[in-house]
Amino acid sequence: MKSFVLFAVTAAAIAQDGAALFRARCAVPYCHGQAGSAGRAPKLIGHTYNSSAVFSIVSGGLPAKGMPGFDRDLTAEEIEAVTRYVMTFAGAGPRKNEWGISSRTQLTPELERSRNLFFDAARMNGCGRCHEVDGWGSKVGPDLSRSASWNLRGGSGKGVVTARIGAETFPALVLEPGSVTRLWDLGSRLPVLRTVAGADLQTDAASRWDHAAETRAYSDAELQLIRPFLQWARKQQPDAR
Repeated sequence: MKSFVLFAVTAAAIAQDGAALFRARCAVPYCHGQAGSAGRAPKLIGHTYNSSAVFSIVSGGLPAKGMPGFDRDLTAEEIEAVTRYVMTFAGAGPRKNEWGISSRTQLTPELERSRNLFFDAARMNGCGRCHEVDGWGSKVGPDLSRSASWNLRGGSGKGVVTARIGAETFPALVLEPGSVTRLWDLGSRLPVLRTVAGADLQTDAASRWDHAAETRAYSDAELQLIRPFLQWARKQQPDAR
């Protein structure tokens, strides 16, 4: 009985880790939606895959359908954790609070509109493709729920460098420098996480990357409408109370 309880606790912990990995790697604005909902990629709620198939897909990807494999970025244990989490969607019905951020407080209609603008998946240059708020979005730029003020149009572009790999040049954010370097390639329409040999990479602190150009998908009025959601998210942080 004791061993069964230990197994159950361990499985629950793995599933929880898988949820965090899923949010950071899979539930980004241009891939799968939060909590298994649809994004640009198909919804996972109600899927009929078995765990072996899910593990294989997460590991190797589906190149013909644009899904990358994660066997180079995640360990086997992490892929197993994601698999366990995805399997919780199998044959399941619709989930409430698909954004995950409204569970603590019921959002007002104004805040819902503000939130939806931030995470608008129909905009290739939407805020959520680069920024995380309250655990949702992409961890390319800073988590905006941890800031007390926001320059939504200009921004600083802090940390953006010019990267060179052979004849290829692009703006980038370096995550892990070293003999093998991981970086965000900001030169494409959507940020791409790349791993390159450090010896093949050159960086220049000067960059022409422009945050104002990245936010051109929003009007000034729409950026103002986003502010209430960021202010709400900031108030949810422990250090803001």
